[in-house]
Amino acid sequence: MRVRKSFALILAALLWASSADLKAQSLHLRAANSSGHAITAQVGDTLAIDIRADFSNLSISGAQLYLGIPAGPFEIVAASVSSQDEIRPFSQGPLLNGAMEFSNQLMPSDQIPDLFNHLHLLSYAAVLGPGKNRGRSGSGIMATFHLRCTQAAAATQIHIAGNPYYETFLVLDDGYGERLFQSTQGLEITVQSPDQFTPDAPAKPAEPSRTWGQVKTAFYQR
Repeated sequence: MRVRKSFALILAALLWASSADLKAQSLHLRAANSSGHAITAQVGDTLAIDIRADFSNLSISGAQLYLGIPAGPFEIVAASVSSQDEIRPFSQGPLLNGAMEFSNQLMPSDQIPDLFNHLHLLSYAAVLGPGKNRGRSGSGIMATFHLRCTQAAAATQIHIAGNPYYETFLVLDDGYGERLFQSTQGLEITVQSPDQFTPDAPAKPAEPSRTWGQVKTAFYQR
């Protein structure tokens, strides 16, 4: 009886540790100044969207992610523009501060499969270089991007991609190993026209640096 009780306690402890570890390796989108997974904004607002990760005690050197954003209600606001006039939508956050960015782009329409028509597809990948401070753990903001609301839309979903075309994963602290996030959560945005707008929208507009129209980049359906 005592052996069974001890075994049950050990098993419970292992399950608890395992579930805590799984829960910790998460990635989710949140509007700046908001903790909810659904927000309401107004046509004309520019929203700052944080990519928040929780690594817990797992030592991570970087990550790769893809975001799918409906093209109709939103424009991508560039954090910067490359020498090839490509939009760089992401600003690096403190969680991976100092990491080398291998991808930071709004993907051209001719690189997007027909399956993902009507989407802006954003790609971000950053890995810390070799050295004693390579591994990161804990939680925080991995990167931030901005959306301008251009037309009314109800319950529009911003997705974190996780499929055979576009994989979202962690890079372990050896710089080579990969591990999938155990959970991801996107963001739901309802955009209201000015005559619909109510005063309780939680997201604070952010000042853009350069808009989609200014860099003359457009998506279209082939």
